[in-house]
Amino acid sequence: MSTGTTSLATLKAFLVSHYDELKQRLTFRLGNADMASDAMQEAWLRLHAKEGAQALDEPTVAHPAAYLFRMAFHIAVDDERRAERRLTCSEAEDLLDLHELHDPGPGPARIAEDRQRLRQVLADLEALPQRRRDILLAFRLDGLSREELAARYQISLRTVDRELEKAYAFCVEQMRQV
Repeated sequence: MSTGTTSLATLKAFLVSHYDELKQRLTFRLGNADMASDAMQEAWLRLHAKEGAQALDEPTVAHPAAYLFRMAFHIAVDDERRAERRLTCSEAEDLLDLHELHDPGPGPARIAEDRQRLRQVLADLEALPQRRRDILLAFRLDGLSREELAARYQISLRTVDRELEKAYAFCVEQMRQV
């Protein structure tokens, strides 16, 4: 192995001429021939890309074998780290199976039940006397105050309270029957 200074073009040529030796050392170090091959190819591609980009300012390398080995080794390690961060398709499927995605909203059966219950509540409210129903709905749905209801229906606050109390008692009784 040469100990002189080496340009990028010479490094590429050295990599090609000593490919088998470098790959064998890298395979031994990594324990995987495919990883070693991939890293060696990536090292050559990086040298090729640098050569075109740095035509005027070429670095020099005193020990090309050590430099290329370290370069390929670091490429393989970086690739391995990236691969560890990614999930395989089967791992992703396993995670999705473990944590089934579900809509927290009601399903079709629940929606149908709720609609039926709403129809029943509306039918039950029809059984209330007109004024009591109007007071209840104005108070609960429209947000009118007791004072506003008393003024609207020209009744006392005590009467408003009594009508609301009777309306609530009626609703509770209807709910118990379900």
